[in-house]
Order: sequence, then C-alpha cells, then structure tokens
Amino acid sequence: MRRLVTGIGGDGKSSVDEQPTIAADLTYSVLYEADLQNQGILPAGVAPLVDLKVGPGAVRWFRAVMKPNQRIETHRTHTVDLVLVVEGSVDLVLDDGTHSLDAGDCVAVTGVDHGWVAGTTGCVMIAVILGAVSPPSARGAPSLDHGGGAASQHPGVSSPAS
Repeated sequence: MRRLVTGIGGDGKSSVDEQPTIAADLTYSVLYEADLQNQGILPAGVAPLVDLKVGPGAVRWFRAVMKPNQRIETHRTHTVDLVLVVEGSVDLVLDDGTHSLDAGDCVAVTGVDHGWVAGTTGCVMIAVILGAVSPPSARGAPSLDHGGGAASQHPGVSSPAS
C-alpha cells in the first residue's frame, strides 16, 4: 500500500511531499493528519478553482466511479481530499508529473492543482472531503453540489475517447 501526500514544491508547483509505503502487517497507521483550523490558506494554484460547497469544518464522504480512461482536468479546491482507491487504477496528475495509484493506495490532496485519469479498466475511489478554508468569494468558480443524494458530474470531467 502506498500513501501520497501532496504539497507545493520550492518552485511553487504541486508535487508529492511524502510517499512512504505502509507495511501490510500494521494494524493501525496514521495516513494523514493536520490542524485545519490553523492551517491557514491553502495554496493559491493556477488551475481553475472548483467550489465543492464544503465549507470550513464541514465534511463530505463519497464514492466516485470513473470509466476506463476517463479524465478529470486539472483543477484546485479549497478542501483537503482524502482518497482511497478501492478498485482499478488511476493516475493523479500534478505539476511534478503523473503518480499511478492502484487498489489499496491512498492520497491526501491538500488543495493543490491536480487532475485524474482512470486506468484502462476504470476505477472506484472512496473520498472524504474536508472543508479547510472559507469557500471562494468569487462567483466565477464552477460549483459542485452533491446535496440531496443526486448523482453529479465533476466539472472538468471528460468521457473517454470513443
């Protein structure tokens, strides 16, 4: 099992800060922790901002299914996203390159510029999204509202080429 934690490198670009392998025989492992109340503003980034409608102190837990080769274009959020790949594989695309994740791997995406590309068989991810800072005040940010249990499509999602 691999665990990735994203951050901003010395060049100001999104990158992987940590990438340890978690021993399979451990019964308890801290995968990520942060004081979101005192974390301050998440990185500014240059990718389009997507407002996930998860305010400070709020949380959303969801399952995401991506079709084979489906792509979610590079974007950023004002959230910390804790993601576990449960089936298939997916590439996490950061400024420092592509990071392949397989079933059992996890990542903490800390508000940095990022995108996703599903593997050739698609993938299923379970994610917990934590509101880390005030949502953007600019009304130009695309909104993603998962309220009411309705299925939604993430802005920037493109279907695989036919």
